[in-house]
Amino acid sequence: MTRADRITQIIEQRQPLARRIGSVIANLESLRTALHDIESYRQHLLQKVDNADVTQHLNAIDLVTPHHQLTQELGVLEKLQARFTRDTLNIGVVGRITQGKSTLLQSITGLGNDIIPARGGGEACTAVKSVVHHRLGQETQAKITFHSVNSLFEEVILPYFEKLSLRPVPRDFESFIRTPFEHPEPNDATKIALLNRLKSDYYDKASYRNLLSVEPIIVSANEIKGYVTHFNEIDNPNNFKNLAVKEVEIYCDFANSDVGKIALVDIPGLGDLVLGDKALMLKALGQEVDTVLFIRFPNPIGDVLTMEDTHLYDDASVALTDLEERAFMVFNQIINNPESEKICKIFQSQISGLGIRVVESFIADCSNPDKVNQIVLDKVLNHLSTTITILDNRLASSYQERLLEIQHNINIEINKSRNLLGSRTPNNDLVVFTPLFDELWNNLTNGLESLLKNLRGQREDEDIDFKNKVEEVLQNCRSDTGLPTIQEIHELAGVKGGYPNAYFDCLNELRPHLSQHFLCLDDGLQKSLLRVKSQVATVLIEKGKLGALTEARDFVLLKNIADLIPETVFAQNNSELKFGFRLLAEFELSYRGMIQHRIRQHLDILIPNEPECPLLSNTPSAEQVLLNLKTAYFQAAYNCENVLNDVLREPSQAAFAIVEEFLDRILRVRNVKNEWFIFLYEYRSEIWPSVFKDLADQSRLQREWLDTIEKVNTANQLSLIQFI
Repeated sequence: MTRADRITQIIEQRQPLARRIGSVIANLESLRTALHDIESYRQHLLQKVDNADVTQHLNAIDLVTPHHQLTQELGVLEKLQARFTRDTLNIGVVGRITQGKSTLLQSITGLGNDIIPARGGGEACTAVKSVVHHRLGQETQAKITFHSVNSLFEEVILPYFEKLSLRPVPRDFESFIRTPFEHPEPNDATKIALLNRLKSDYYDKASYRNLLSVEPIIVSANEIKGYVTHFNEIDNPNNFKNLAVKEVEIYCDFANSDVGKIALVDIPGLGDLVLGDKALMLKALGQEVDTVLFIRFPNPIGDVLTMEDTHLYDDASVALTDLEERAFMVFNQIINNPESEKICKIFQSQISGLGIRVVESFIADCSNPDKVNQIVLDKVLNHLSTTITILDNRLASSYQERLLEIQHNINIEINKSRNLLGSRTPNNDLVVFTPLFDELWNNLTNGLESLLKNLRGQREDEDIDFKNKVEEVLQNCRSDTGLPTIQEIHELAGVKGGYPNAYFDCLNELRPHLSQHFLCLDDGLQKSLLRVKSQVATVLIEKGKLGALTEARDFVLLKNIADLIPETVFAQNNSELKFGFRLLAEFELSYRGMIQHRIRQHLDILIPNEPECPLLSNTPSAEQVLLNLKTAYFQAAYNCENVLNDVLREPSQAAFAIVEEFLDRILRVRNVKNEWFIFLYEYRSEIWPSVFKDLADQSRLQREWLDTIEKVNTANQLSLIQFI
């Protein structure tokens, strides 16, 4: 496998991880919404509850902190997902001005000064972030993306006002350009220079403004320089287009043809009198870069490593937490200059002692394409192709660990919030409640027993929902056979080397085609079971008054009631009542569990070389192949039909069995009536609101609070989906 192939493989391997991260992001968004809702309801309770202990507990709950943490982590995850979704591996080139970044990029790409301008004339040339993409055989061109009015104001203009403490701060770009530029000159020379740049570039010059918010454009090679370089008032006094440019993407054919799908991210040199470059570097490294090339030119006349070098490395490590495993250092050497080589070696030996840790450091003449590609690019790409997947997974894992910690803290807050409003203490209304309960118990048991009696009488009947679905499936088997035509068999025989091979291929295609028809029997089985569950729910609502405890109806009510019942009763014994409701709510009928194994044994006739499979003659033809295929297909379909006719009663039998088991659990086991008594007493104000009016408001507040907590808990559990 070539290096280009390995890079392509890495990019493809990132996609599943990107999709998993996307699922986690969606779940975390739901969790963040749930946290916002519970905080709103907490504030509501603080206004409603007149109880000092409850108020104290409400004030002790902190779900605001994890909400803020999730907001930050979502931003990080979105950047991570963007990185893993890209169709290139990106190399960021970072350094202060005059170090040779543009020269190195020229050597790698084969582009000249007209496309990637190197320093000249006493000023830094690269004015905007550029991303240079390798596209084999493509003529050089560039996509120019312009600032919007808002992005220019927030990312470029405002940093000057913040750095220089200028007042008043304009509200927006329009107020900036329409307000007279009258600010006192600072005493600091650097600040004077910054103030002059703000005024001379963005305030005085108006020609760039008509490009703001313009849709991206594609330009040819000879036009690129005008968009990426600082203006030169002598050579081109009217060119200020770069002031409006947010980003440039250059597409060209690199000189090194085996680099694969890579892109070079060229970040403007730090140290020029342009604010925002550091923020631009951090953003680019955090979102767009897989590995970093630090460029440093040790001046042979005299130079030392300074705090500027360590600060640059430290700033980059903020954006890339595993920087030491992704970064390389290039010391730009003047060829045939002994002093240059000497100081480069000195710097190379010193960087680790200064805390600048990289995968490897190189000494290379950045203007020499052969040396740059051989010494720098080849080694960087080889490193990427062998380690990037490990680094990606490790990086994603570190984010996952932070999320798990947040989720753990949320669980702690949820658990201490459940009994916030206290438990209701039995009182004199027990005298009123007891006869009401007895009446409800009698109505409920009689209603459920009557339903069970009806199901017992129907358990040997063919289930109509399932039967209708079976007939639909069988009709599909007859009408959608998937059989090939004579002409298709002729053509397949030519490709496969004869009719026997074509026959075997057709059999292997017919078998899954037929079997897939039966997969939708799940719909019929589910419809049958849901109908019976809904019948049970109707009795619970009409005879047991449980509809007052949840807005859900039909089969959904079963799960909601199960969730309301406590896990344990009577000295920590597990609740039989809760178990019974869960048993019925979670019970499923499935084609794969009940029927699939019976169907599959009748598909052997469609398996080549099986005894049941029709054989071809010694001189087969397309017509005989088709005849055998039809014979085998319709025989298999007929056999499957017989199987299905034999199981038409099973959904009715299964429905009766699960309802009978449900009644045994909730009506007949020891102490279950006492569980009903305790459970219904807890919710007496909802079930008999006119009788227990005094408790209605307290019950409602407690129920709403618990529902809100449960939403947070559910969202928190869903967000535990791991992407590594």
